Amino acid sequence: MPRLLYLGDVPVDESFAGSTLLYRLFQSYPVDRLLVVETDMQSSPNGRRLDGVQYLRLRFVRERLLRSRIRNVYGSALALTTGLQARKVRRLIGSFMPDAVVSVSHGFTWMTAFRFAKANDLPFHLILHDDWRHAMPVPRWMQPAIRRRFATAYRGATECYCISRYMVEEYAREFGRKGVVLSPSRGDDCPRYEAPRRSSSVGMTYAYAGSLHNDGYRDLVLRLASILPAGSRLLVYSPEVTVPPDLNERIEFRKPLPPSELIHALRSEADVLFCPSSFLSEERLAMRMNLPSKLAEYTAVGVPILIWGPDDSSPVKWGREHPGAACVVDRNSDAALRNAVDRLEDAEVRFQLAVGAMKVGDGFFSAASVRAVFHQGLLATSHGAERPAASLL
Repeated sequence: MPRLLYLGDVPVDESFAGSTLLYRLFQSYPVDRLLVVETDMQSSPNGRRLDGVQYLRLRFVRERLLRSRIRNVYGSALALTTGLQARKVRRLIGSFMPDAVVSVSHGFTWMTAFRFAKANDLPFHLILHDDWRHAMPVPRWMQPAIRRRFATAYRGATECYCISRYMVEEYAREFGRKGVVLSPSRGDDCPRYEAPRRSSSVGMTYAYAGSLHNDGYRDLVLRLASILPAGSRLLVYSPEVTVPPDLNERIEFRKPLPPSELIHALRSEADVLFCPSSFLSEERLAMRMNLPSKLAEYTAVGVPILIWGPDDSSPVKWGREHPGAACVVDRNSDAALRNAVDRLEDAEVRFQLAVGAMKVGDGFFSAASVRAVFHQGLLATSHGAERPAASLL
């Protein structure tokens, strides 16, 4: 395998979303052929890192400023200094001589990684877990310039790995290049259950695992809680947020859990798992492309999945393309959602949907299959292990 330098703003750890995707991609990679360089934007905690892999930090971000009122101004400064940061990388990694560079189109450091790779004639592999536009705080006047930079990196990358087929299609239309699908995957330690969990229809428990920072997600989670039958509840594995007083008894917050622990927790308590997709107009493009990584865990639990979102959103399309794997609601209507909840009161309906989810998930989110896609891209484009040390700038 090629010596791999990961350089990006998404930390590599077993936590959530893009971080978990990276952790699982690299989980079986030879530890002496991988170097992880994170940034001050967000670094991984030691207890959740890859065993035996060296982690370094590229210090150039004052993270608190990205949460302040001047976040867009500060973001523009970061975007303008990516060339300077690329020169720092060579000094930081010392004697490690990469054969290829990997980054994620989140934040700013993918620009640094692209510059570093091109300056040293190294293959550049770009992973796209989310739409890049939603993870880069810059002023509106600067957005066209950032788009041009992204287009250059996307077209100039050795390979681009998109989280879904829908993202591949969207970016092919926008940038004229077709990427490779790199789906979310389950972890090597993912529990395997032989059969779905059977449960009572009395006092059912729904569960949502994920962030609530997105207004569209938060609205749908609260609306689900509001229409649940008396005696039912909604577990939310997310940092707690303020909810309307009349929902306090229906929603129970739990701390976020690592994926393998989350699966066990959901298996023991949940009767239905909730996967929302925002209806907000400003988020529709991202919803069309971003396949939620939580589906990898959800389909392993052995309970049914309820998907609610626009008809063109990626989870809804995924559910439609895999009949019997989820209960899908594609209208922004509490009445339509209530009809789905009523249907899920039937224990046999829940059991058959759980069977479908497990069957589809075992293939679609297989760790071995997803890694094979990534490794094939690396091996097909790598310079190999004989790269001369003197060639790095």
